[in-house]
Amino acid sequence: MATILIADDEQLIRKLIGDQLTREGHKVLEAEDGIQAISLFKANIKEIQLCILDIMMPEMDGYEVCREVRK
Repeated sequence: MATILIADDEQLIRKLIGDQLTREGHKVLEAEDGIQAISLFKANIKEIQLCILDIMMPEMDGYEVCREVRK
């Protein structure tokens, strides 16, 4: 199945989404802010097929993360 990066500053949201995706057989990586999301993305660039990004996160918002990932 797919490797999915979930970036959200709310732990409960990450857990709810991550638990459901894990039950469906996906591998889930979690980041609590934009900086951590970029770091995880770069470390797992060949594996990640999908990023689920919260727009309002500390350090770097979801839009900035998306622009960085698309580079």
